Amino acid sequence: MTDDHHIRRESADDIVPWRTSADTLQAIIDNIPLQAWTCEANGEADFFNCYWLAYTGLSASAALGRGWTDAVHPDDRPALVMWWQRALYVCKPFEYELRMRRADGEYRWFVIRVHPLLDGNDNIVKWYATNTEIEHRHRATQELRASAEAYRIILDSVPGLLFTTTPTGEVEFVNRTLLLYFCRSLDELQGWKQSDAVHPDDIQSTAREWSKALETGEPCSFEQRLRKFDGTYRWFLFHAIPQRESDGSISRWFGTLTDLDDLRRMEAQLGAMNARLAHASQLAAISELSAAIAHEISHPLTSVVTNSDACRRWLSAEPPNVDRAIITLQRISRDAEAAAQIVSNLRSLFRRDRMELVDVDLNQAADEVLFLLARELSRLGIVTERSFDPILPIVRADHIQIQQVLVNLVRNALEAMAEVRSNPRVLRVSTCAMGAEVILQISDNGVGLPADANVFEAFYTTKPWGMGIGLSLSQSIIAMHSGRIWAEPRATGSGATFAIALRAPGATAG
Repeated sequence: MTDDHHIRRESADDIVPWRTSADTLQAIIDNIPLQAWTCEANGEADFFNCYWLAYTGLSASAALGRGWTDAVHPDDRPALVMWWQRALYVCKPFEYELRMRRADGEYRWFVIRVHPLLDGNDNIVKWYATNTEIEHRHRATQELRASAEAYRIILDSVPGLLFTTTPTGEVEFVNRTLLLYFCRSLDELQGWKQSDAVHPDDIQSTAREWSKALETGEPCSFEQRLRKFDGTYRWFLFHAIPQRESDGSISRWFGTLTDLDDLRRMEAQLGAMNARLAHASQLAAISELSAAIAHEISHPLTSVVTNSDACRRWLSAEPPNVDRAIITLQRISRDAEAAAQIVSNLRSLFRRDRMELVDVDLNQAADEVLFLLARELSRLGIVTERSFDPILPIVRADHIQIQQVLVNLVRNALEAMAEVRSNPRVLRVSTCAMGAEVILQISDNGVGLPADANVFEAFYTTKPWGMGIGLSLSQSIIAMHSGRIWAEPRATGSGATFAIALRAPGATAG
């Protein structure tokens, strides 16, 4: 409504000439390009221009007095009457929004503006009124309100805590989820810096990060603890981004508070679980290492025992066979030294001592391993095929460690073929030079490799009695020699091929 001090109050004397020409006045109002009408001082309508009559479809006689209110929507009449009576009482202009019925029966929104004409004594002489259609504006307003309500419902339905602030950081909106979390009003949340909404230990860091964002205008994210209505504190991720106007100025900040408490608890539990798992893995590794050492050292020790018995028999014979006994004692000495070397090698490996690099002929190293495991090969009925490159380059390596790798690979092949009932069981060992590398391959016709199996992973095994450490140790040894080790199914038939590649000194890639 327009204040009366903004309106020029015309007196009756100002329009005396108009009174002498009523027809002229009516003609002017009748031709105003909007709906216009007038009332007597008591509020009874006495004139409607042609635009008003054409829109409502009412006749001039039917609209006179209070008849014009028939064109007003029934739901809007009571309030209109109240406003009209108030205007008559205070003698001031007023405006009111209501629905007017069109000639075809459709109601559309209008704003009615009514202005009094006063005489020299401020008495009402006449009322002048206009009707301005605002249907499109009203619909746009309703749609905007509906849209705002829809967005409000959406925001209130989001399980996260949402808020907006002014450019200076004052809270202006929060969603229902946030209010329920704190169980406080928007006004109470305005003073979060002084309240216990933020954990006391996080107040300074929160204020520092938020102030920095307000100063720089850059998005910010940080973690903080917020107090729930029941007094408990939970961890949240505070994230805020600015909304900018076309000139680059910030109009508001949009923010979210994401509950991280359960995630933090899970991370803590996972950390504790990992610690327990690591401890258990260490214990298992010790057990595995002990089993591996026992497994590897059992062969030379068994040979020592066997040769000792043989030596006893040679010396107990009549006459004693000293020559055979001496040969047997030499074997005992050799096997004892091999056992000592295995222990020393394992100790050096896990203490990460420097390797003792010497010239190693992989053909010779493979022959030595096959000789060491000859009894097992014979017991399982395995046929050995050798395909050695006669001019194989020498490699620099730790002889004992390389032998350990070959023993692991050959024994892995023996175990794979132990489950095969078809004959013959064939172990094929081959060497060759390829570019700058010397390659040794050990192939079997055993059970083969499981699909996508990482056989070099520690503790991986397909054997119910296996420990799963031999191939993992082999990989570690080859890696220490800057070499490669891999496994793949055989190109033809069943079984698998394990291979190692070591770089030959002075060799160049072909």
